[in-house]
Order: sequence, then C-alpha cells, then structure tokens
Amino acid sequence: MEKAKQNAEQQSPVVLSVAELAAAIRRTLEGQYAEVRVRGELTRIFTAQSGHLYGSLRDLSSSAAIDLVLWKAQARRFASLLSEGAQVEITGRVSAYAPQSRYQLVATHVALVGVGALLAELERLKSALAKEGLFDRKRPLPSFPRTVGIITSPDGAVIEDMLHRLAARFPVRVLLWPVLVQGAGAAEQIAQAVRGFSALKENAPKDTLSVPVPDLVVVARGGGSLEDLWAFNEESVVRAIAASAIPVVSAVGHETDTTLADYAADLRAPTPTAAAELLTPERAVLLASLDERQASLRRAWRRRWQTAQEDLRLGATRLASRERILESPRLALDERSGGLAREATRACKDAALRLDSVGRRLAVLAPAHRLDGWREQLEVRRVRLPQAMAEILTRQGTQLRTSLRLLESLDYHHILARGFALAQDDSGRVLRVAEDFSVGGEFRLTVSDSAEVRAETRGIEPRATEPQAKEQKRQKR
Repeated sequence: MEKAKQNAEQQSPVVLSVAELAAAIRRTLEGQYAEVRVRGELTRIFTAQSGHLYGSLRDLSSSAAIDLVLWKAQARRFASLLSEGAQVEITGRVSAYAPQSRYQLVATHVALVGVGALLAELERLKSALAKEGLFDRKRPLPSFPRTVGIITSPDGAVIEDMLHRLAARFPVRVLLWPVLVQGAGAAEQIAQAVRGFSALKENAPKDTLSVPVPDLVVVARGGGSLEDLWAFNEESVVRAIAASAIPVVSAVGHETDTTLADYAADLRAPTPTAAAELLTPERAVLLASLDERQASLRRAWRRRWQTAQEDLRLGATRLASRERILESPRLALDERSGGLAREATRACKDAALRLDSVGRRLAVLAPAHRLDGWREQLEVRRVRLPQAMAEILTRQGTQLRTSLRLLESLDYHHILARGFALAQDDSGRVLRVAEDFSVGGEFRLTVSDSAEVRAETRGIEPRATEPQAKEQKRQKR
C-alpha cells in the first residue's frame, strides 16, 4: 500500500497549455449546456459592423450576468425584441471565448417575458402590421369543404376535439401538419406549415404527388397565458397567414384570447371546437333539410300534375268540331277572294288608262313628229338667210363710208392744205401757244406737201384783238 502511494506521488501531473485548457473548458461547456433557457434583463446591447449583436443578460434578482451573443441572422430576426432593459427568455447554448477565457451564451431564440412588455410589443406589432394592410383581406370560406388542413400540435385535446366534432357534423378529409404551438421554434414551424399548405395549391397543376389540396387551413391551439400564445403573435406567423393562397381560420385559445393571427386570418373562431362548427354544416340538419325539400318537391309536382290534367279535360270539353272551327275562316276566305278579284279588275283598268295617257304623250313627243317641224323651220330660215345677209352688208357698207368720210375730215393734212402749218420742236412736241416758243429757238414747220421748214424765232408779238385791228387800219388810212 505504501509502495503504491509512493509510485503515484512520483508520477508527474499532465501539463496543459492555456489554449488547450481553454479548448477543454469550451468542449465541456458546450457538451454540458448544449441547449439551455435563461431568463434575465438585457444590458449593454450593441450591434457590430458585421451585423452580430453583443450584450449581457443580467439576473432579475441579483447582479449576476452572462455575456450574450446573437449572430447576424438571429439579430435580424429578433431585432424588435432586443432593447435595453427588456426582460427576455433566451434559448441557446453556453460556449467559451478562448482568447479571453470568458464563457458566453449564444442565443438561438428570444422571447419577451412579463405581461407588460408583451402587451407593449403586441400593440407595436399590431399597429405596424395594420399600416401595411395585412389585416384587410377577408375571403369567403367554402360552404362545403372537402379537405381541411389543420396546423396544431399532434398531442393534446385540440386535435382530438376537432376531429371528433368534424366527424359528428360533416365528415371531411383532414390533413394534419404537426407543429410546436409554444416555446422556442414554435413560430417558425407554424409559419412554415402555413407556407407549405399554400405551396400545395400554388404548385397543384405541376405536382405529381397524390396529396390533396386543402380548401381551407385552420391554425389551432388551446388556451393559455399571453406567454403561452405568443408564437401566434410573431411577425413571421402573421405575414405567412396574410400571404396564404388558401383561406385561413384562426382558432387560438379561448373566446377571450386574441392574437395577431386572428386579425390576419380570413375568419376568427373563438375556440378550436367552434372552428369545426363554423367551417362545416351539420350533417343531420342538411339531411333533414334535404328530406323536407324532397317532400316539398313531390307535393309541388303532384299539384302541377293534377292541375295539368284538369286543364286538359277542360280544354277537351271546350274544343269545337272541325267544321265549326273552319266555318269562320272559310267565310273570310270567300269574302277576301271576291274582293281580290274586284281589286285586280280595277287595278287592270287603271293601268290601261295610265298606259293610254302615256302613249298619247309619247306620240306628241315622238322624234319623227318633231323632225317635221324642225324641217319647216330650217326651210324658212334658208330662204330668209340671203336677204338678211344682203341687208347686213348694205348696212355695214353705209357705216364704212360714213366712217371714211369722218376719218378724212379729221386728217390734219386737209387742214395743212388750207394754208396752215404744224409747228414742232426738235423732240416732236407740238407748239400751240406763244409760251411754247423761245426767242432764238429753232423749230420745224410741216406744210401741206409734208415738207419740213426749219425756222428760228426772232421775236414774239401779241396778236391784236379785232377792235384793235380795226383801229390800226383806220389810222393807216
């Protein structure tokens, strides 16, 4: 025994480097705390340029804290919940940062805790999504759905109650899409289920599978606290419901519970069981209504048949014989035949009279008759033409001689022949009065034999008037 103890003391301990120790600690932490849920208050929150979010999660009742890391994808996903001082429940794993020998919580899911914080976030999300119009679309639901898609937990009383109620009222084909309805990952599974059912309808023409397409989709969950129902307030769930190609019914919680999924859905049911009643008619009521309508139809058909038989018998008694029926038409035919003959005779006479009148007018206007008149007129004009031409020539000759005599009388050469002369300057201008002459100026005189005499003005004396001329003659004597 002493010898074994001495051998153990002689063995040297294993020596580790700092990096090896840090790696061993990290493996131990990540193996022991691969998934944990931690509740606390967010502090020292900031976002790095890379998009990753860093901060601390502080204990609600002490000063204990743990470093917190959200990688970029999770930071974007839960950005609306990550504010300074928010009380949250973090789901993630514990890891160690070897360069500084610090352990930290790497978050994969974030959920608010505390009714006040949840209600504030609920109102903020409701207002933001309402402004986008995600709550406006309300489509009518089919009256007789053949296939219903249900999104809920496969365990629990919800699916059992709905299946039982559907089977009792109006059996339909049910497609169950099992999901988590509470806790981390629940919202993602619910949103994915809604999108999956919608993809079935959108890809139905190209889908070669035999999976039926639901006529409507029900998102269902039993009652619970605000924290329990929070997955149905997540933005991803609301957007998936609003974008669904299939009408969606929200049946979450009890009658007093309200989630954002209720606003985005085409119809809100107060409970999952009530959803089964709202979506399907009651088979017993339908059968009773069908029997009543069938009986009513038979009664109406019987009454119609009896009425038709009565009308037929009454018509048979009132139907007259063939001769009696044809009596009036025959009399009318005879009257109209006589009237037609008279009308035809009168029409023929009128046509003959009109034809005779037209013939007489045509005889008067015949070309041969009019040609004789034209010949007589032509002969008269042929006889009168030489006489008229002779008269015209005589009249024109007289006018010509008169014009010649007038022309001769107006010729200035006759005036020159009587001893007159025509005075003109070198430019050919006729000199008529004394003012046209200038002393010393030359001019031309044209005499009766058309000869021109060159002359010069020696002086200009005014012409004496007749009394003055007589006085001058008397003085000369």
